[in-house]
Amino acid sequence: MSLPPQITKVQLDGRISAWLASCHNWLDPADLLELDPPTSTRATQQLQHQHQPGHQHQDQYQHQYQHQPYYQHHHQHQHQQQHPHQHQPQHSRKRKRSSRSSMDSNDGASNASGPTDSISAARSTWSSLETTGRQILGAKPPSRTRPPSPSRPRHALTQLHNASPPLHIYQPDLQLMMPPAAVELKRMLIRTTSSKTIPRGLVDCLRAQSPDELEGQMHHFGDPETDPSPVYLETLWQAVDRIYEEASHCYNQHLDESAWVSVVRMVLDAAEIGTAKPHILHVESIQTQTVLPELHPQHVSLSFEKKADLAFSFSPKHPIVRETIAPIHRNRPSVALSQMTDSYTRTVPLVCGIEVKEKGGDYNEAVLQLAVWCAAGLEAVQGLWELACSGAANAGPDVREGGGGDDEDPLPPFVGWTVIGHDWKFHVAWKSAAGDVVMAGPWPLLIRSTMTHLEILRLIRTVQVVKGWLEGSYWTWLSRNVLEKLHSVPRV
Repeated sequence: MSLPPQITKVQLDGRISAWLASCHNWLDPADLLELDPPTSTRATQQLQHQHQPGHQHQDQYQHQYQHQPYYQHHHQHQHQQQHPHQHQPQHSRKRKRSSRSSMDSNDGASNASGPTDSISAARSTWSSLETTGRQILGAKPPSRTRPPSPSRPRHALTQLHNASPPLHIYQPDLQLMMPPAAVELKRMLIRTTSSKTIPRGLVDCLRAQSPDELEGQMHHFGDPETDPSPVYLETLWQAVDRIYEEASHCYNQHLDESAWVSVVRMVLDAAEIGTAKPHILHVESIQTQTVLPELHPQHVSLSFEKKADLAFSFSPKHPIVRETIAPIHRNRPSVALSQMTDSYTRTVPLVCGIEVKEKGGDYNEAVLQLAVWCAAGLEAVQGLWELACSGAANAGPDVREGGGGDDEDPLPPFVGWTVIGHDWKFHVAWKSAAGDVVMAGPWPLLIRSTMTHLEILRLIRTVQVVKGWLEGSYWTWLSRNVLEKLHSVPRV
């Protein structure tokens, strides 16, 4: 089907667009919304059909719309164009021919510019018409969801001073009164991780990787005679190189928190290289788990339902741990050994939480989450200790011997890291004599990073020392003062 020679398809498209632009003020917006840009193609086909000889106007299109004002106007306008002598006086015919000549010249210009201009004009017309309707047919607007305001963590940190129990987060200095166990832990970590922590057999690997990295850093390397086996050194270096590559990828590609959690797990796994299995400590993913509500710091107007991403647990796969906690589960299965609500992690003691944020993450939010998690952990251990002491008080003198609760054997501190991108910051939390929870950190001498191979080696060594303290001093206190005494608590 073809148009009469005097009218081209491009001219019709231009006339349709002009007609729509001239009458959009009196069109019903609801009717316009029923149309879409492809309607112009259907209208073109309709007009092509109308220009055929012998065409009858009473077709389906006319029957559908003949009673609507804009169709009557359009039909009358077409009829006047087809029979100009019946509707126009003689003196207006010249003006009509002049107007038609002007339209033809404009159509010629449209032909010269090509169909792209006509399509653009039609799209522009539809864009202007859409704004008059009840629905905007445009791109999806941006999400109205906004990230948490930076002032919210600061407000929560301030209000924690008024919680029950109060929770304080302080910068460590000489004016901060720390319990002896926390002071001893801090000094031990600084002393054992500040020098001679890296095997000297890795000097050549580090120098080949980054020649300038060792400037002024030779005090970190141990004596050659204390180096571990070559197999261990090769395995350790491969792990360090993988950590570096993954951390660099997360940093350069601006990856999210979950990607950085994977880097943290790689560091924790590298700290177990060369150790015998099963390990007494196991890494647990707790980022989707909640803390028991009664262990949160309580406030009259705020809720501090915070949680960490990772934590160490004393694993029941280790025979010593299994023999210690199994009688508790048999006698008192309802007793939770941690601060978590999860069906598994509530049955194992949790220590050393790790809160992870992506590069550029909010430190206030991270330290708030870690502090609340540590405070809940301290409350959980305190409650278990009191329950164990009550059971020992009802038992014989053999059980009461060396009982917990003495000032000489106080509740040990909780420890943890905030990890924001490359940066690892160590924190220590404890309960004061007044019952307040205090968190101190970070200590500059204990800040570590995954930005270089050298810093990754120092970080791995620091994690190994912290794990050694947890498996030694902390487990000894927990098993002797809490877990073993819970064996004597009556079955319920």
